[in-house]
Amino acid sequence: MITSTERLYLRELTINDAIHFCNMNNDPMCVKYTGYNPFGSIIASNLFLESYKKQYLDYEMVRWAVCLEETHESLGWCGH
Repeated sequence: MITSTERLYLRELTINDAIHFCNMNNDPMCVKYTGYNPFGSIIASNLFLESYKKQYLDYEMVRWAVCLEETHESLGWCGH
């Protein structure tokens, strides 16, 4: 866990987030300002998340999963 509030917490994205990450990134409104193209499949999402592991080692400002504290449900992501 990176940080938390009473309702939410941030953590590293993992391969377990692939389906949620894929669904969000296939929504044109979610990627409108990111500079990324929508994922075409869950496989593309998996590949992105696998390759993203290096970002956590190399940079301090990356994408974090935003989760609901009560249920641990993934609500989305934030970061750069």
